[in-house]
Amino acid sequence: MRRPHPARLWAVALVLLAAGGLTACGDDGNSMPVVVDETTTSTTAEVFDPGAAEGTGDEDPEADDEGSGIIDLADDELSTILNELVQQTTPLPGGGGDDPGPTTPIEDATGTLGFDAPEAWGDVLEEGEGRDAPYVGASPDFQAFEDTWDAPAIAYYETGLQEDASRAAYEQFVGGTADETGNLVLDVCEEAFDRTWSRGELDLTLAYFDDCDDTTTDFAITWVVPEDGPVLAVDAQLVTQADLVALSLALDSLTFEGEPA
Repeated sequence: MRRPHPARLWAVALVLLAAGGLTACGDDGNSMPVVVDETTTSTTAEVFDPGAAEGTGDEDPEADDEGSGIIDLADDELSTILNELVQQTTPLPGGGGDDPGPTTPIEDATGTLGFDAPEAWGDVLEEGEGRDAPYVGASPDFQAFEDTWDAPAIAYYETGLQEDASRAAYEQFVGGTADETGNLVLDVCEEAFDRTWSRGELDLTLAYFDDCDDTTTDFAITWVVPEDGPVLAVDAQLVTQADLVALSLALDSLTFEGEPA
């Protein structure tokens, strides 16, 4: 079972927003859930607070950099979070070592969004299928990324959600649309890790999922929430440890309207 292209997730989010006044599942301070029970209708509107995600309290376990495969980044807090992630989740295979190789800046067709992607990932999309909002992605093979869990990819795009969208809108977006079997697409992954941090005027939340669809492939969604403006997201399918390093470099190099995000 595969999850849909981010463009399809974006379309679902817009449909939900167009319905007016999306309702919340309650702000209980826990990590962002993946599975959405479509039979449940909430009645209390709550604004989703990315800072309320689990694991953002005073705990700050010392990260062990040795053997983690995550290099030092400009964003020190991101470095700490990723090293913690490596220690708390099932290790990815080391195929190709931990080095994704040289990276190169890429951006969407409008010049709004950009990040550094491995040069070896030659399949670059500067716009999303069937959508007008900015989208940029890179993969060795986007078709294989769409059809299987065998190819890595990173995609950075505007979600169509606003920063004051309800928690239900975020949950539905993360959960994705149901496939032909009626299952939510990330039901096949194990929710493994979730952290929130700040970078300037942005709040970022990384939700990480292990061992998707009985494979060793992992999937990560990072929300990039500005104080004012559209919510951005970074999706990543990770097949080897080198892909996780590629994601760390991408998150460290995000740009919005030509400026560092």
